[in-house]
Amino acid sequence: MVHDLKGKEARDWGVANREQVTGRYLDGQEPMSGLARSLKVSATWLTRQFDTWGVPRRDRAKASELRGPGVNPYKSR
Repeated sequence: MVHDLKGKEARDWGVANREQVTGRYLDGQEPMSGLARSLKVSATWLTRQFDTWGVPRRDRAKASELRGPGVNPYKSR
């Protein structure tokens, strides 16, 4: 799902490909921050879109499982 878009075009692409974007998150393939990075959008924007779309987000425990042991949740990658 790599594209060369930025800004509004990247956000529009995310909206147009909603099923693919939400599917990757819901399948546990990657965390919200990683998904946002790959889409070239902010994590804040993506979180708000998921809320708008009614997509359930992971709680801290599930997010921690996905990150793996020993990963500081407060340190950006």
